[in-house]
Amino acid sequence: MKAETTDPRGDDFPGLENPEGEKKSEIGQETEISGSEKNSPRDKKVSQPKDISGPISGEEKQFPDQNKTGQPDQKQTKLPNENPALNSKKEIRKKNKPDKSNPDLMSPSYLRGSHQLHRQNKSKAQMEYSDASGREGISTGKGKLEQVRLLGLDGKAEEGKQLALSMEDEELKFQSLYELARTLAGLPDKDRKISEEIVSIYLAIITESPRQNPLFQKSLWAISLQLFKMKEFRPALSHLSELILNFKDSDLYDDAIYLTGRIYQEPGDVRDIERAKRMYEIFLKNMDKENFRKSNFRDDVKEKLIEISL
Repeated sequence: MKAETTDPRGDDFPGLENPEGEKKSEIGQETEISGSEKNSPRDKKVSQPKDISGPISGEEKQFPDQNKTGQPDQKQTKLPNENPALNSKKEIRKKNKPDKSNPDLMSPSYLRGSHQLHRQNKSKAQMEYSDASGREGISTGKGKLEQVRLLGLDGKAEEGKQLALSMEDEELKFQSLYELARTLAGLPDKDRKISEEIVSIYLAIITESPRQNPLFQKSLWAISLQLFKMKEFRPALSHLSELILNFKDSDLYDDAIYLTGRIYQEPGDVRDIERAKRMYEIFLKNMDKENFRKSNFRDDVKEKLIEISL
C-alpha cells in the first residue's frame, strides 16, 4: 500500500502532483537503452532532452518552479524558514526580546517597584514607587497607589492618608484610601491609635465620595465592623442603619442586619435583647432572597436566635 504523505507546509499549500513521475514516463521512453547497447560503448546512444520551446502549458503555468525536465527547481523550493536572511531577522528579534525574569530598566518605575516588592524588598520598592509618583505622567497615579499600600504595611497611617488625599484623580484617591484602611486593618499588632486612623479614613470616603461609588457601601460596612471591634456601638449602629435603610439590594445588606443584632446583644448601654431578636428574625425571613442565599452568617443567626430565646 502506498503510504500517505503530508505536506509540512500545510493542507492549503498547492501540492505538487508527482511532478517527477508524470514527466519521467515521457522522458524514460526516449532515454531507455537496451542491454546490448549498454555493453557496446561504440554504439551507445544518448538521447537529447526533448525541446519544449512551444507555448507554456497549463501545468507549467501552475508550477512555475519546475524546470523543463520536469524536475523541481532546487533554487526555488526552499521553505521560508530555510531562508538565511529570514533566520537572521528572527535571531535579531529573539535577542531584542525582553527578559521577563528581570525588571526592564526602561519600564515604568511602578513596574520595577512591583518586581522589588515581589522579591520582599520593600525599601527598594518604596523608592521606585516614590519615583513613579513624582515624574512619570500617566504612571503617577499607579505609583502613588502602590506607595500608599506600602505606607499602610509600615503602619504609617497619616502619611499614607495625606498622599492619597493629594491625588487629583477622584476615583484613584478613594481607591487609595480604601486600600490604605484595609491594609492597616490587617496589621497583626495595631494599637488604638491605628484603629482610630482606620475609622477616620473610612469616614473620609463616606463623606467625600459619591453615594453611587461601590466603595461608599463597602466603607459603611467596614467602618461599622471596625467600630464594633473597638466597642464603639452607637456610631457603629448609625452607619449600619444607613446601609440597611438605603441599600436593601446590596450584598452587604445581610451583613448589616446580622451585625446590628450582635450589637444589641452585646453587654453595654445599647443592649436590647428584643431588638436583637427582631433583627435575627428579619434575617431569617429574607433567607430566600438573592443577597441572603450565600450569607456567611446563616448558621450563626439561627444559633443566636435560639440562645436569646431561652
